[in-house]
Amino acid sequence: MKKYSIVIPTYNHCDDLLKPCIESIIKYTDLDNVEIIIVANGCTDNTKDYANNLNENFKIIWSDEPLGYTKATNLGIKESTGDYVILLNNDCVLLGQEKNTWINRLEKPFLSPSIGMTGVLELFDPTANIDFLVFFCVMIKREVFNKIGILDEIFSPGFGEDIDFAARMRKFGYDYISVEEFFTENGKVYTNFPIWHRNNQTFGKETTYKDVVKRNQKILFDRYLKSQDNIMKKSNPHKIGVITPSYNSVNYIPTAIASVNNQTLDNVVHYIYDDASTDNFLESFGHVFDQNTVLIRGETNKGQSNARNVCIRKAIQDGCKFVAFLDADDSWEPNHLEKSLDYLNLNDIVYSYPKIVDENNNQMFIYNTPVPNIFVGKHLLHNNYIWISSVVANVKCFRNNEFDDNLNSLEDWDMWIRLWQQNYKFVNKTETTVKYLIRESGQASLGSTKRPLFESKHKLLPKLKLHLACGHDYDDSYINVDLYAPEDARCDIRFDVQKLPYPDNSVDEIKAFHIIEHFHFFEIQEVLKEWNRVLKPGGKLWLETPDFLESCRSFVEGSSTMNTEDWRVLLYNHFFAHPWVPGQTHKFLFTESQLRTNMSWAGFSKVVRSAPASKYVMNSTRHLFLNVEAFK
Repeated sequence: MKKYSIVIPTYNHCDDLLKPCIESIIKYTDLDNVEIIIVANGCTDNTKDYANNLNENFKIIWSDEPLGYTKATNLGIKESTGDYVILLNNDCVLLGQEKNTWINRLEKPFLSPSIGMTGVLELFDPTANIDFLVFFCVMIKREVFNKIGILDEIFSPGFGEDIDFAARMRKFGYDYISVEEFFTENGKVYTNFPIWHRNNQTFGKETTYKDVVKRNQKILFDRYLKSQDNIMKKSNPHKIGVITPSYNSVNYIPTAIASVNNQTLDNVVHYIYDDASTDNFLESFGHVFDQNTVLIRGETNKGQSNARNVCIRKAIQDGCKFVAFLDADDSWEPNHLEKSLDYLNLNDIVYSYPKIVDENNNQMFIYNTPVPNIFVGKHLLHNNYIWISSVVANVKCFRNNEFDDNLNSLEDWDMWIRLWQQNYKFVNKTETTVKYLIRESGQASLGSTKRPLFESKHKLLPKLKLHLACGHDYDDSYINVDLYAPEDARCDIRFDVQKLPYPDNSVDEIKAFHIIEHFHFFEIQEVLKEWNRVLKPGGKLWLETPDFLESCRSFVEGSSTMNTEDWRVLLYNHFFAHPWVPGQTHKFLFTESQLRTNMSWAGFSKVVRSAPASKYVMNSTRHLFLNVEAFK
């Protein structure tokens, strides 16, 4: 028994494909421990004569009828005896190498017992939502076939059997890996695996390839993505309309459709607007739509704003109470809608931060994009932190609001700002139930061309600046924060400044006038470190607080403009503030040296004293305040 069995299905093309393939195997492979099985199906050329004249390492399986790749390959697998079976297309040619390099590269990962298959090219298939190895060159352990079976001939004559095989392997606990390594030279990407793959020539022409692909995609979709009939959905009295604009998304939208079908709630209608796609979208995936899918086709491409508006109008017409947005290349966890609706009893719009992935399904982390973990409306004037595929909203938000057709790349940002300005209530769900795809070809350039128009509609904040403990002192250039602000005070958000709802390195500036003195000495370091955490490197902390040394000196020496006792009574407020008002007690006052030391310990440098600038400062009291600027 040989260690390796190489199975090569072939259909005609003896001289231009099969011969170069066989000759390269003979040249670059030690055949002592190898059997090569040629499965000739429907060949009408000189294949039979050529194969019969090969040496004893070769076996020929002959079929007068064209079987197609799947059935032909299975015949070879059944005939094979090796511990490892290599499936190799007849349109592959091994490139220059030391003998057995290609086999050794394929075999090496099997040192890990979890690996059941290796190959050269790994791709992602949206119809089954899985990575798979393309079967033009793969090595598979014999035990894998013994446990999960051979290729499923439902995919005959060929397409998708490698995807299905990968999914079945995962189900049985096996993993697989690509041994291909890439490198860049002169701006071009190359692979160092010594093989050249031309194209598919392994099955006959009795069925058009387009029809085979369409049929087999449906099989994969139904088998791995489509909502299963035995899944019990929870009763939902309020119809939800899911809005999906699609343009040339044939490679992505099956996953989006499946994630809608697999929601745990019933009474969900999926409105898909095909914006005059040129990728045969309907022909490829019209078969996966069911009675809960409404497809609207645009005659000309008008952009995603128009697509969303048309679908929303239709959803309102159909009596939907809520609308949810899902772009064609994104997807949801099954409980996305159920979890989102829990928040809409007291709010109008719910959103969440997504899991961001690239086209290989690798998780990505977007830096320098500040995202508060609670809704901060004014923050929308700095950047758009609401990902549209996470949004579920009451339809009342859109009865008199439509996405701006003139934007078409910043249209969602524009919509959130307008809804916030109209006092609709937003809430962050905090749970991640959305997968957001970053595609290699995005709309960044379009967004930059639309930016002037967008900025003409909204007065944006060029920098993210927080004004902590703003009280009645509202500053338009900052996001104004105050947990204890009086009801009549204007502030953008109320939260505790000891735990800012911003990620690390995201804020340009913090203005903190007369707040640090409201913390105990043992709290101050943690507060300063928290502020330092959210500031960007080089970000500024602008701080003002009573100057303890000067205040004590003034208390002892008195004032040249006021009776000494009256002056001292006034200074009591300076020392202690208003203990009877929540959050208004002074608990620790600094000298300048103490303040500089504490800021240095917290990670600040370049501490510079500035002129006092708060509303408490008068000419006669200016010397009683410490105003400093420090930088992370």
